[in-house]
Amino acid sequence: MERRAGKALIGLLAVCCLVSASSIVYPLSFTEPHASEPSHERFSVSESDSYRARGRIVVDSSVKLAFEAVETAADERYLMVNESGVRSERYQAAPNASVYERIVVDHEKAAQLRAEISSDEDRRLLWKNRSTERVVLVVEGDPTTAGSLTGPAAVVVRTLHTASYGTEKRNSSAAMVHTPRNGWYDGTQPYRVTKASGEVRTGAGSSAVESARVTWGITTPAGSYAEYALARLLGTGPRTHAVSYELDEGTPELDRPAWADEPSRNFSRSRSKPKQTARTHQDAATKAPRAATTPMDLFPDRSACEPPRGQVVRDAERLVICSRRLRRSQVHGASSHAHHGNLRSPYDPEALGLLRL
Repeated sequence: MERRAGKALIGLLAVCCLVSASSIVYPLSFTEPHASEPSHERFSVSESDSYRARGRIVVDSSVKLAFEAVETAADERYLMVNESGVRSERYQAAPNASVYERIVVDHEKAAQLRAEISSDEDRRLLWKNRSTERVVLVVEGDPTTAGSLTGPAAVVVRTLHTASYGTEKRNSSAAMVHTPRNGWYDGTQPYRVTKASGEVRTGAGSSAVESARVTWGITTPAGSYAEYALARLLGTGPRTHAVSYELDEGTPELDRPAWADEPSRNFSRSRSKPKQTARTHQDAATKAPRAATTPMDLFPDRSACEPPRGQVVRDAERLVICSRRLRRSQVHGASSHAHHGNLRSPYDPEALGLLRL
């Protein structure tokens, strides 16, 4: 009898040791990121008709994406994007007006970009200036090349989906304040968020982000304490991410950039391509409607974002599918065409070095 009791006690101790060892090697549970929330509750981009928005994604002190977007009540539009060493600015005075772009790239990308412009009947190279390290191009495009302003903002806001949040309402303000949480998360690869700080503000009863300033460290893959410790030992993690976003829904003023001020008179037209047959802006506008400006049009939850047949993915992974399938959709016009062709597609999470949920 005592022998049986002793064996039972030894077995119980063995189970306890196994459980304790497992709790040391593996986290007790994984936290669901904000990306797993229902679509209507996830952080989104405002659909205001008149606004100024700024945002930035910085990874390990390196700016991966920075943008400024302005749209006035008179439908005057401006977009600046700085991504992976390519800076582009785009200006359009009215929906049916020409679109002017100023693109600053290195010499290697400039050659490819000029070739793309030469083969595009809707765009014309107006001016080129070469320096020791960079090339500046000014391009005129038909209204059909306007694209959407919300592509960069959508990427910045969706980067906020990486962590989970605690939510509270402070003082008498109508804004809701969301603070990021540390934890173990299960995405395309498991990852761990540490040293999370900052806050995201949304309007009461709304998922549209008004402002955000958050930082956290991300280690991936990190499905266990052993993987996490190995990443730290090898120096591959954690990577520090800093995300900022600011929205002003007032009545912004927009000055026409000097490089878009009567460019036919200020710049000598390039002879790299013969002038195309004249076409009125009204005809061009009729040919293709103005691109949608809502984030749901850029990253729909259905149809264009459905996974390959037989593959089951979580909603949090649909962003990656969308970013691949929308290479030449609405996002096509949201950044300089320097990102197209054999170069990276605009706002590709992999190209930006961002976590793929």
